[in-house]
Amino acid sequence: MPEPSELQRRIEALEGDLRILSLENQELTDRAEDTLLLSLLAEKIGEATSAQEIVARGLEHISMLKDVPLCAYCLVTDQVVTIESAFLSSGDLDLSGAEVALPVQSLKTVPAETIYFDASRSEPLVLALPDGSLGFRVRSAMLIPLNPHSVPAEMLLFADDRPEDRIPSLSIMLHRVTDMMATRIENLRLLESTHALNVELRVSNEALERATHAKTEFLAHMSHEIRTPMNAILGFTQLLSRDTELTAAQLEQLGIINRSGEYLLSLLNDVLEMSKIEAGRSILNPSVFDLRTLLSDLQAVFGHRAAEKELLLVVECSTELANCVVADKGKLRQVLVNLLSNAIKFADRGSVIVRVEAVADADGSPGLLFEVEDTGVGIAPEEMDELFAQFEQTSSGRASGIGTGLGLSISREYVRLMGGELHVRSEPGVGSVFTFDIAVTPAPSDITAEAASDCAPRHNGTGDARHYETATATPDLPARHGTPREAVPEEVRMRLQAAAVRADYAAVGAAIDELAAYDGAFAAELRALADVYDAERILELLGPPTP
Repeated sequence: MPEPSELQRRIEALEGDLRILSLENQELTDRAEDTLLLSLLAEKIGEATSAQEIVARGLEHISMLKDVPLCAYCLVTDQVVTIESAFLSSGDLDLSGAEVALPVQSLKTVPAETIYFDASRSEPLVLALPDGSLGFRVRSAMLIPLNPHSVPAEMLLFADDRPEDRIPSLSIMLHRVTDMMATRIENLRLLESTHALNVELRVSNEALERATHAKTEFLAHMSHEIRTPMNAILGFTQLLSRDTELTAAQLEQLGIINRSGEYLLSLLNDVLEMSKIEAGRSILNPSVFDLRTLLSDLQAVFGHRAAEKELLLVVECSTELANCVVADKGKLRQVLVNLLSNAIKFADRGSVIVRVEAVADADGSPGLLFEVEDTGVGIAPEEMDELFAQFEQTSSGRASGIGTGLGLSISREYVRLMGGELHVRSEPGVGSVFTFDIAVTPAPSDITAEAASDCAPRHNGTGDARHYETATATPDLPARHGTPREAVPEEVRMRLQAAAVRADYAAVGAAIDELAAYDGAFAAELRALADVYDAERILELLGPPTP
C-alpha cells in the first residue's frame, strides 16, 4: 500500500490532469460554439439586403449569444465616439446619439486600429446622452474598424459595464464577426453599384437603339425622297446623251451630271446599308447558286471598265471549286464588286486578277478563299489603320474625287457576317492584294432540276499546272449578247429600257426577272450590271430604242 504522501501526490497529479482536460474541453466547446455562431451569423447577414440590416443583425446576435451588454455601430471623429445605432442587452435604454470621449491613453490610436479600454487602469467611461443625462458606464470596451477609410471612420463598439473584464477573451471572435460584416457590406455595395451601372447601361442602350432606329428611318425616308427625283435626272441625262446632235461640250456636261447623280445614289445606298449593319438589321440570305456564273457575270461587267483603261482582267478558279454552293450570293457579289471597282479605279496599268479556291477550316468545314490583286498605286503603311474606317479614304482615294469611304467598311462587315475576315497587304507603287474567306455549305443533293442545270460543270480547257481554270478579259472583249432583241419580246425589252432610262433600279430588277424567262444568261448579265447601278451599259446591251 502506497505511503500517504505518495498517494497525495498521485491524487494531486490526477487533479491537475483533470483540470487540463477540463480546460481543453472548455476550449473545444468554445471553439464549437464560435463556429456555430459564425455559421449562424453568416446565414443571417447573408439574408440582409442593406448595410443597416447587416449591422443590426450582427450586433444583436453577438450581444445575445456571447453575452456582451452593449454592441453598437459608431462614427469616430478625432477622439469622439458617436453611437449611431446600438443593441443593449438590458433593452431599457436608447443610446442612439450618445457620445463619449476616448481616454488619454487612446489618443495616439487611429481609426484603422483596434482600440481597447480597461477601466481598471482609469475611471470608467460614461456615455452621455443627447439630453445631457448619463447613460451606459463602460468598464471595458473594444472599438474595431468596420470601414476605417470612410470619413468619419465607421467602427463597432463592444462594451461591458460589469467588473469582470470579459472583452479581451472575445477579441478573436469579435474581429472575425466584424470582418464578416465588413465583407458582406462591401459585397452588397458592389452589387448595388453593379446594378446601378447595369440600369444606366440598359437605359443608354435603349436610347442608343432608339437613336439608331430613328437614324435608319430618317435615312430610309431621305433616300427615297432623294432617289425619286435623282432617278428622273439620271434617266433623262442618259436619254439626252444618246442624241447624236449634241456637241462634245454638251456631252461632257451631261456626263458630269450623270456621274454626280450616280455618285449620290451610291452614297445613299452605302450610308443606308451601313446604317442597317450598325442597327443589326443586316442578315444572311443564303441560297444555292453557281459561283462560276457569278464570277463570269462580274467579269463581263468589269471587263468593259478594264478595257477602257487598257487593263487585263483575269479570273482564276481552282479546278477543285464546286459549281454549286450555298451562301449569301448578294453580299458576296457586293464585296467582289467593291473590291473590283477599287482595283480598276486605282490601276492605270497592268492587270487585275481575281483568284478563288476551295478551303477548309480546322474543323474541316468548307469555305472559299478569294484574292483580288491589282497593280495600282498601292496603300501607304500609315494609311492602313484608316482603310476600313467609315467615311475615311486614302490619299489616292481623296485625289480621285470618287467614292464615299464606305465600300471597304461595308465589305468587311459583310465578310464577317459570312463567317470570314477581310485582310489587305499593299506596297506603294506596286499594288495591293485584298484577301477574304467565307464559310459555305455544299449544295444539297435534292436541289431542283433548274438549279442543277444552272450549276452544271463548265470547263474551258485552259487549266494550268496549278490546277486553275483561267478566264481573261482583254481590252477588245466583245459583247456577250450581240442581238438580244431577237430572243426577248419587244414589250419586255421596252419596259426594261424605260426603267433603265429612269435609272429606277427597282423597276429594272422586276423587268430583268421577267426577261429571265426568255434568256437566263442575258438576264444574269443585266442583273450584274444593275447591282453596280450601270444603267448606261444596260441600255447599250438592249440596243437603240424602237422608232
